Amino acid sequence: MLAKHGGGIVLTKYALEHPQKLRESLQRIFDDASFSHNAKRLSEMLLNQPISAKQLVIRHSEFAA
Repeated sequence: MLAKHGGGIVLTKYALEHPQKLRESLQRIFDDASFSHNAKRLSEMLLNQPISAKQLVIRHSEFAA
């Protein structure tokens, strides 16, 4: 989800075998301010949902009962 919204980079488990790829990815995340901005924006969106996750579970449980 974070990579989809521009807040992170996806690495496969095979890419972790190559320290240079991991180093480049981390350096890119630390140097590029857009990653931080996008992660904060996504965090705010998730916190400001009209219905909390707890309320949603309760509604679905009541509907199923």
